[in-house]
Amino acid sequence: TQYWQGSGFKAQLAAPDKLTAIRYHRIFERDGRINTAVVISPPDSREDPGDLYDDAKGEVKRFWSSLMEKHGDAETYETNTIDTFESDSQDVEIIIVVSKLLTGFDAPRNTILYLCKKLVEHNLLQAIARVNRLFENKDYGYIVDYRGILGELDSALTTYSALQGFDEDDVKGAVSSAYQEAEKLPQKYSELVDVFKTLEGRRDKEEMERFLGDKERRDTFYEKLSEYAKSLHLAMSTEDFHKETPKDKVSHYLAELRFFTRLKASVQHRYAESINLKAYEAQVRKLMDSYIFTDGIEQTTEQVNIFETERRQEEVERVTGKTPASVADRIAYRRKRECRERLEEDPVLYKKFSQLIQQAIDDFQSKRISEAEYLQRMQEIDKDFQQKTTAGTPDSLSGHPTAAAFFRILQEEFQGLDNAVKPEAAAKASIDIVEALRPLAIRDWKQNTDVHKQMENAIDDYLYDFSRECGFRIKTNLLLRIFDRLIHTARYHEWR
Repeated sequence: TQYWQGSGFKAQLAAPDKLTAIRYHRIFERDGRINTAVVISPPDSREDPGDLYDDAKGEVKRFWSSLMEKHGDAETYETNTIDTFESDSQDVEIIIVVSKLLTGFDAPRNTILYLCKKLVEHNLLQAIARVNRLFENKDYGYIVDYRGILGELDSALTTYSALQGFDEDDVKGAVSSAYQEAEKLPQKYSELVDVFKTLEGRRDKEEMERFLGDKERRDTFYEKLSEYAKSLHLAMSTEDFHKETPKDKVSHYLAELRFFTRLKASVQHRYAESINLKAYEAQVRKLMDSYIFTDGIEQTTEQVNIFETERRQEEVERVTGKTPASVADRIAYRRKRECRERLEEDPVLYKKFSQLIQQAIDDFQSKRISEAEYLQRMQEIDKDFQQKTTAGTPDSLSGHPTAAAFFRILQEEFQGLDNAVKPEAAAKASIDIVEALRPLAIRDWKQNTDVHKQMENAIDDYLYDFSRECGFRIKTNLLLRIFDRLIHTARYHEWR
C-alpha cells in the first residue's frame, strides 16, 4: 500500500494451491486495505493438491459456491474479474491465481508478481512475461520472490524446451535485481543537480527560476527530475536500499526531491505552464504523496478571476516570491500563452500584444530595463490586454469583439491604399459587415461552403460601396485576402 496502491498499476499473486489462494484472499478482506479477487478453476479440478483433503475441499467448494451464486457461472465470474483487473478501477488491485492466468494472460497494467509457488522453466519465463508487458509510464515489471526460485532462472534460460516460443532478445536480461537498478540513484541525482552546474552550487530560488527561463533548459530539468524521482521510488521500495543506505542519506534524497519538485511547480507558475501532478508517472506521484507531501499537497494558488486585477496580482506575488521580475514574468508568460491560444479570434490584436510582451521580456533579459521597469511595463500591457484594446481603437467598437477584430484586419489591409481610411469609417464598416453576416451565420455554417460564398458576396457588395464613398479602388487580390481573413476570424466568434 505504501508504494503502489493508487498508482494505476495492478499485481498478481501466484499461490501454491486453491485453499492457500482463498485464505490469502480472506486475509486481505479482513485487513480491508487492498481489494483482491481469486481466479481459479472449479474445485473438482485434479490439478489442485488441496482438494485431497476433505476440510480443504469443503472450504474451496463453499467459496466457489458463493462465487457462482453471485456471478451465475465460472465464465462470467472470470470475465468480470479480469475486466475489472485490466481497468483503472481499484475494485480488483491484486488478482490471486494458482495456475490460471500465469501463461497467456495479457494485462499491461499488471506490474508486480508475488511468487508464492514453485515455477520452473517455460512456466517461469511465461509468468515473468506477464508483468513485463509495455504500459504507459511503466519502466519495469517487478517480481517479489517468496520461494527463492529466481535463482533457477539461469537454468530456465539455457533449457531448450523452456525457450520455445521466446525470441533471444526477449529473454536476455529478463530479470535484474531491483537493488541493482536502485544503485543508479546517485547517478540520477548527480544528473539532476548538474542541470544547474553553471550556478556553481548556489541555491538561490530566484536565480534558479531565471536560469530556467529558457524552455530547453526547463525541459531538461523536468526530464532529469522525473528520472530521479522514478529511481528514488524504486529504491524506496527495496529492502536492500534501506539496509545499505544511512537514514540521513535517505532523508537527503527525499528532501532534494521535495526541493526540486517545488522549484518545478514555481517555475511552471512563473512561465505559465500547466501544473498537474498527472504529468508525473503514477508511481512517482505515489512516492510524493507518501514521503514528499506528508503534510498534504499544498495548493499553491486559489482560483482567481483574471479580470480582478488587484486580487490576481496579490496571488501572483504570493506564489512567485514577490520579486518584481517574478511578478512581471508571471504576467508576461500567462499573457503570451493566452495570445497563442486566442490568436485566431483577433489575429492583429494578439499578434501585437505578443510582440509587446516579447519586447519587454527581451529588454529585461538584456538588462536594458530594470526589474521595476519590467514590472511597470508588463502591468501597463496587462491593463490594455484586459480591455482587449490598443491605441487607436475607436470607442464605438467597445462591446463589439467581432467587429473590433474585423476593424483591425481592415486597418491592416487598408494601410497601402492611396487614400487613407479614417479609423471611424473603418469601425463603422466593421460593424456593418458583422450585421450583414449575422443572418447568414446559420447552424453549422462554419462547414457550409455555400454559406461561405454568400458571406463573400455580402462583404463584396458592402466594400464596393464603401470604397466608392472613401475614394479608393480595391484590387481583386486584396479583396480575396479580406474575404479569407474576415470569414476565418468569424469562425472563432459566437453568432446569435
